[in-house]
Amino acid sequence: MLAISGWVWLRIPPDTAPAAISKPSAAAVWPPLGSAGVRITGVDRRDTARALANGQANKKDWVTQFHAVGSNYFEFVTAAAQSAYEGDGAAQYYIGRALARCEETNALYRDADSAEQAVSHMASFPAFLELERREYLNCEKFRSDNPFKDLPRRGGGYPADYWRSRALESRYPVAVIAAALDSPGQYAPQMIATALATGNADAMLLYGWSQATAAKATESPPIMAAAWVLAACRSGANCGPTNDVLPLAPCGVGIELACTERYTAVDELTASLGSQDLDEANLLAKDIERSMRYRDPGRLMKYLPF
Repeated sequence: MLAISGWVWLRIPPDTAPAAISKPSAAAVWPPLGSAGVRITGVDRRDTARALANGQANKKDWVTQFHAVGSNYFEFVTAAAQSAYEGDGAAQYYIGRALARCEETNALYRDADSAEQAVSHMASFPAFLELERREYLNCEKFRSDNPFKDLPRRGGGYPADYWRSRALESRYPVAVIAAALDSPGQYAPQMIATALATGNADAMLLYGWSQATAAKATESPPIMAAAWVLAACRSGANCGPTNDVLPLAPCGVGIELACTERYTAVDELTASLGSQDLDEANLLAKDIERSMRYRDPGRLMKYLPF
């Protein structure tokens, strides 16, 4: 079954209204670096000018670092902040992801007095409880410390929306795909194809997995979507249980009997597709990979549902 999300429903404490995680307040995440409670999501053009003046940021593999820190989002954001400010699209996007996750976590447990109280509803699932306890403690750091203290002050501080806007302005491929998926119909197919044509494996994975999830909702075989996922995994995307985009169930915790630390998106697709559909998806994936070599958006349009 696609999109196993066992941990998601476990996160919600009893008697917690869904609205608690629908749109968390920025003020709950870190002390604002300016007027309190103001969320300014537009990009200050001076930020871009400063980035151009300073040249491109030191290109580190922020994708790998983001997945490597687990739930220690504060550590990641602190390390990536300067590069993101100077224009690194990957740093911008994954800082936005980290902050959004902790906004959700801090809003979800805003009434808890301790980590133990916050995760007590998971007592029957000790492995999940420990994962969530660690995330609570890591995200709590944003309430008492500011990872952006070395950046210039700005009204509203540096919330997740600010970094998502910067990443989109930087045309970071994953940010473009994420925005297109969040706002169907607002982005031209050519823009989506251009983002995918960069060969960014994580953009390919996000696109394919989202399409596969949508196909599952209509009970139709996600053959083309599976092809994008397979091509992404072969191109170096993180297709394992540590990638929260998928999401696969956390592995090694004794909840999903078929889940191991090596369980990947490919395994899940293999289990969800018939052999004939899987063969077709593999052939299409090879076609996508061949077309990707040209970095030509026009060659990819036939693989998009537009």
